This record gives sequence, C-alpha cells and structure tokens, in this order.
Amino acid sequence: MEILISDHTTFKPIDNDPTITEENRLIRKLRQLKERGFISESEYNFCYPCGSQPARLYGLPKVHKDGVPLRPILSASGTFNFGIAQLLVRKLSHLTKHSTVIEDTFKFLDELHSLQINMNDHKLVSFDVTSLFTMVPLP
Repeated sequence: MEILISDHTTFKPIDNDPTITEENRLIRKLRQLKERGFISESEYNFCYPCGSQPARLYGLPKVHKDGVPLRPILSASGTFNFGIAQLLVRKLSHLTKHSTVIEDTFKFLDELHSLQINMNDHKLVSFDVTSLFTMVPLP
C-alpha cells in the first residue's frame, strides 16, 4: 500500500484534512435543497453528515495472482458524503433496471448459458486491467 500511495501521479499529499470544511459545505447545500423542496425532511435527516471521517484506504490480497498484489479498496462509510451517495443510489435505482444491465456474475452466467449459439464459433475474452480507475485520464 505504501508503494501505491507514494505514486504522486495518482495521489497527492495534502497539508490539512478538509473533512470538516466539506461537511459544513454539504450541510449548507442540503439546507438549500430542503428549503426549495427538492428533498424532504426525512431525506435531509438521512443525508445530514455528523462526525465525518476521511475515507480509509486498505488493500485486499489477490491470492490468485503471482506475488499476491493488493487490490486497493477505498472505504467511504463514515465520510461526509456517504449519506447523500446512498440517497442518490436509492433515487436513481430505476436506471439500473434495464435489459442490458446484468446484476451479478450468476445472472451473467445464466445469460451466457441461455444463448442459442455454437460456442465453437465464439470466444469470451476477459482483460486483466491494472489500476483501471486511477489510470483513467480525467480530462
């Protein structure tokens, strides 16, 4: 993990913790949304951050790989924006209900097995991508 976070093209050190500042900024925005009727009182209370902490980074070993590299996990539970993220997932969940969206690996396998094709004429390819999310250029 030390090697991962020491890559300054992906991560950069900061001098102070912005958690409380960002928590206060979100509280002001939530108040505006509630006053304008965009969110209800219960949604406001659900999203209201209190005692927020920075996200925690840890690594889970990829035991199936040579050298057992770590898969970085950024845990956002307890962060200032965790509640509003959960609310957005609930409000936008209808977007994931589509015939082209597959819920999990088991449903994916069921879909594959139900195809009426000659498997000798087709190949399934899976690419092993390293650091996908940290290597996507933001611009």
